[in-house]
Amino acid sequence: MKKRISLSILLISIVLLGGFTPSASSALRVPVVWNIIANYQMDEGPRQDKLHDSSRHHRNGVIGRKIETNGSYLHFDKVGRDHPLDPARTARVDSNALNPGAGNFSIEWRSRTTKKLLAANVVQKGQGSPAGGMFKVRNGMHQNDWLRYACFWRGPEGQAFTQTTPGKDYRDGKWHTFRCVKIDGVGVKMFADGKLVDTDDDPGTIANDWPLSIGGNHAVCEDVVGERRHCNYWAGDLAWMKFYR
Repeated sequence: MKKRISLSILLISIVLLGGFTPSASSALRVPVVWNIIANYQMDEGPRQDKLHDSSRHHRNGVIGRKIETNGSYLHFDKVGRDHPLDPARTARVDSNALNPGAGNFSIEWRSRTTKKLLAANVVQKGQGSPAGGMFKVRNGMHQNDWLRYACFWRGPEGQAFTQTTPGKDYRDGKWHTFRCVKIDGVGVKMFADGKLVDTDDDPGTIANDWPLSIGGNHAVCEDVVGERRHCNYWAGDLAWMKFYR
């Protein structure tokens, strides 16, 4: 369903709250006031197992015991696609308030990695085919040459897909900031380090009952390669993750 949205139509001014930058806002079509709905600073100290939401909503979660907490960021140590299922490698938030829903929605995060990740999920809400749709952010290698970030959305209007600039390799070990945005009736967009890199159509309402999972699959491993299912575990560091509506 890929239909590019003309940038000349998308360039407008916008009212922003909660840390969005003017460069990101200029690519949205209609005036939007963004309100933060969850803010995970990921600064939990050593051996902490609670993921704190520092927004006024207090949508706290749990941190799997195989994720390293050091007071500055979360460190995920498992590489790429793997088996068997191991929820201890993920952090989870059980809140349907983090569904993209029918309206406007945005997720923003800061991460770094040096790993060759074949198909690893940074964050997801939902699985591939259940009712209610899904969204996820995934790392993946392009023909073993460069590592991209991509945002997948699946709703009643179909699938939408955005990715970072082809050829840009994010295995550099440096911190990068990404944002995936859904604007009701307009489409989805992806930003990397403050720059618009891709757009696609609006997939429609996404609302499921799955927990938000950070770092890979926590309940069902759905990718099938050969005779095994793979759980899409991510490897790298996450400095923070924020959600807006």
